[in-house]
Amino acid sequence: MNMLKVILFGIFCIFGISASATSIETTFGGLTYHTMNPDNVANGYANKISNDGRLIYTGLLGVGLLEGNWAERFFIGQNSIGDQMFGSTLSYTWEIDRIFRIGPVVGFYQQDDSKFYAKGIIPFSLGFGIVPIVGFDFSAKILTFDENKYIKLNTIITPVIINETISFGLDL
Repeated sequence: MNMLKVILFGIFCIFGISASATSIETTFGGLTYHTMNPDNVANGYANKISNDGRLIYTGLLGVGLLEGNWAERFFIGQNSIGDQMFGSTLSYTWEIDRIFRIGPVVGFYQQDDSKFYAKGIIPFSLGFGIVPIVGFDFSAKILTFDENKYIKLNTIITPVIINETISFGLDL
């Protein structure tokens, strides 16, 4: 029930600013690389790609709205142990040559910390399952169709993870 409330709140927020949006994106992903591995916690991660377990696939689906330099994204997906999570980010980015965007990002996602503890992993959260996202947002349009459709590679870099996703976008 709490998940439903958060999803409805996210949809309300996104549609609340959609009247002024200049672009809308659907995001799929992603790949997550853990920059830290204290006590070999990567052994407990799900969907491992690399031999050391630090690179994993984290299924993710999101929607984003861009207005000028601002981007708001809402997403649901899997965390590092393959359990469900959901969250939101807000970025302020500068566009370079209509291809690249770069700037700071803040946000959070919510997860069930008890499932980490059950695997012997201390979760990186603020308590109550809230995981902060503070870092750097970089994206690049890798394909453009017509004048207003594009495919974009997104990278979020934080002190703890590097996350990669793909977005399909439409300039309004």
